Amino acid sequence: MIVGFHLLLNGLLVVLLGKKYDCHSVYLCGGGPLEVLGGGYLTENKIFKQLGRHDAVVERALINAVSHFGSVVVRGTDAKHFFEERGVKSDDIYIMSGGIDGASYYPGEEEKRADLIFVGRISNIKRVDILLQIVAKLKPEHPAIKALIVGDGPDREEMEQMAASLGISENIDFVGWQTEVGDWYRQARVFILTSDSEGLSQSMIQAMMTGLPAVVSDVGDLSELVENDRNGFLIQNQDIEAYAAAISGLLDDPDKLATFGTAAKVVADQCEVGEVAKKWNRVFADLDKKLQG
Repeated sequence: MIVGFHLLLNGLLVVLLGKKYDCHSVYLCGGGPLEVLGGGYLTENKIFKQLGRHDAVVERALINAVSHFGSVVVRGTDAKHFFEERGVKSDDIYIMSGGIDGASYYPGEEEKRADLIFVGRISNIKRVDILLQIVAKLKPEHPAIKALIVGDGPDREEMEQMAASLGISENIDFVGWQTEVGDWYRQARVFILTSDSEGLSQSMIQAMMTGLPAVVSDVGDLSELVENDRNGFLIQNQDIEAYAAAISGLLDDPDKLATFGTAAKVVADQCEVGEVAKKWNRVFADLDKKLQG
């Protein structure tokens, strides 16, 4: 068996190697349908993003390549349906979240230095610009609101300038890339994600395991874990007003914040590495039966 993480380009190489060496090829689709939509031009892949626009021909070629894998592993139900609708056999598709180390991501008693936390690459697809507008929207009623931006990326300088132009520089801490991310989650109250596209966000899982409610855009497979008005909120169309209302409702009600955080951890713990390892064992056992057959 040979596994490729992401289609572009590792997965494509795996298809060729699988055929050459008569191995069962597996495509691990970590980024969701965005890896093939429009030819992959919206990904950060340096080759395919040069397309600059939707390319139906390249998209069909990539989907055709996916159909040549022995198996496809996706992060959630939406991604599974996407590939099924495009001809990939349902029996060849498995749903598997990433495995998160529970020894690093757990609730703590640290003093809360921030209301919101974002963890990820500061790039166009993550839409940190929307996050900044949300903070600006919240500031009149929450003058001391604080958001942590954990991570780095090509848009960091532009986002720092935007924060200044919105008059919220003192409300945003750009702390850069960090190794012990769990410590940062434990200093915040609510996890926020404003992305245009996601698979099943690893940072969201980490935050929820740490006991943070998640207020996120309703994209990709985030709804696999986030349940509206129970452990967080799924925001349609990245609506800034809706984000602000959801976040205010949590920050203004400590009991609700705590209840949502507890519920978030219960759901996210299914992604703990030990639980995910058990799921992989079941997948491998199923694949072994298929290969033996």
